[in-house]
Amino acid sequence: MRRLKSIALGVISVGLLSCRLAVGQSAATGAGVVEDLGEVKAQLKSPDANVRWNAVATLEKASSPEAGDLLVQELDDYGMSSLHGIVAGEAIVVAGKRKETKAVEPLIKILLAGSRTVRINGRKTMVDNSQTAAQALGEIGDDRATDPLIAALQAEITEGMRAGFTNDWCCAQALGKIGNPKSVDIIVLALRATSKTVTRYTNRPPLVATGYVVQERRYYYSALQNIHAPECTLALLKMIADPPLANYGTLDVESAGFILKTQKDRPAIKQLIDLLTKFESEPVSKDDGDQLRLKLQKEACAEALANITGQSTFDIDIAAWKQWYAANTANLPPQLSLDSPPLSMHAGTPSTLPSTRPAQLSAEAQAAAKQIREQIEQLEKQLSDAAPGSPERMQLAQQILDLRKKLDSSN
Repeated sequence: MRRLKSIALGVISVGLLSCRLAVGQSAATGAGVVEDLGEVKAQLKSPDANVRWNAVATLEKASSPEAGDLLVQELDDYGMSSLHGIVAGEAIVVAGKRKETKAVEPLIKILLAGSRTVRINGRKTMVDNSQTAAQALGEIGDDRATDPLIAALQAEITEGMRAGFTNDWCCAQALGKIGNPKSVDIIVLALRATSKTVTRYTNRPPLVATGYVVQERRYYYSALQNIHAPECTLALLKMIADPPLANYGTLDVESAGFILKTQKDRPAIKQLIDLLTKFESEPVSKDDGDQLRLKLQKEACAEALANITGQSTFDIDIAAWKQWYAANTANLPPQLSLDSPPLSMHAGTPSTLPSTRPAQLSAEAQAAAKQIREQIEQLEKQLSDAAPGSPERMQLAQQILDLRKKLDSSN
């Protein structure tokens, strides 16, 4: 019911995370700026989980840089303490609210570690803070989290978008907030993962399942809207030209068109005119769904062109648009084309995804980097097979993180 309510309200919040955010806000509100951390340090050593939770919540309003170190200490201890269920979750939330860059690396470890068993009030409970970690990394906005978030989203796609609260849309939203263009490929891959509609909500009533999928697709498009890069513009044009899912094609066309319209990306002008020409020449289908899709495709192109160019009177008048383009070509930037190499729709590992970084390494450095990527790929396979919450999984997550740092420094 909580998930259904969030869909109705359009609120990006789920389950326990919503409670943590709400309680965390109320705990910090009214407390004012915390100057002295002496009492907080003492509370963080308490055997009482409630006392420690309140101490972590207090760190949100702490002015001292030492607050970041205390949060990192809590996050580094993740998985090592029987008290670290709810407490670690609150530490993650606070790190995100503070935009604490010191917490990026331990948050990445938690993101990759998955679920584990902890003891809360004497009872063993499964806790998975990876979703919360993904959202916190998005709030912090540090590019070091880009590759691990891509890895986590790729794992969700590879595993067929598992049932229940999952990390895929959280990772996509975080990637959108960070804004690295290399994220576009994996977000589009998630949009095109048709297994989502087949395996995730088979136990739900059709109307409810449709609501879930529609809301999640909006999350993906919201992520793309935050990435201002040619890679994103090209992906959106392709969404209009060839909607990925028949059942949600109208949503995809409307969403992609809206983003192009608001971003006012001038390199898309020629391709929008070409698409409008193509759609106008298509034969009229007897199928109501096809007719609606074609109508929306034309409207998406025309509205985007009007916003980008400021010509609001042309609508779908193709001759007028072509005449305008011919008169203004000299003043326009280089135009994108759908003939550009397609986005990779493979199911490979994130380490094989295209990179926006220029290839300027020596042959020896490239060989070393390739070896590191192969090691990451092998460890990611082991990570997917490791038992959730096991020490082995935590160790593998740390090894992957270390190798990614080594790869980044070598490049």
